[in-house]
Amino acid sequence: MTQAIPFKRHGHALVATMLLLTLGLLIWAGTYRQFQSTLQVEKACRQINTTPDQDWAVAWGMRLLETGLPPTHPAAYSCTVTRGDESCILTYTPVGDDQYELIAQRIPVGTSPHPDAPSTFAE
Repeated sequence: MTQAIPFKRHGHALVATMLLLTLGLLIWAGTYRQFQSTLQVEKACRQINTTPDQDWAVAWGMRLLETGLPPTHPAAYSCTVTRGDESCILTYTPVGDDQYELIAQRIPVGTSPHPDAPSTFAE
């Protein structure tokens, strides 16, 4: 009587290795994406912290942008905002469709040649 030798399928190790590598790369990609977002937030916070004197003026300017778009007669629009004994010139420069660069520049109170900031940009 001959005894049948069972046929073994090979290749399970390769499939398991590929699955582990794929899983590892997916975990790495998710971690990298989260880490990249964290770095971008940290970079933005550092840029804000480098100009603490103008934070309130930038916040004022952003609030004005939420009410509408600034008038851009020649190329840019500038206005003055004052808070107590501090004054800043806000300059809105168009950089694209409905996109503006906002620059806040601190000046002595009462020395601005630009008009005071409106309460809203609504037309």
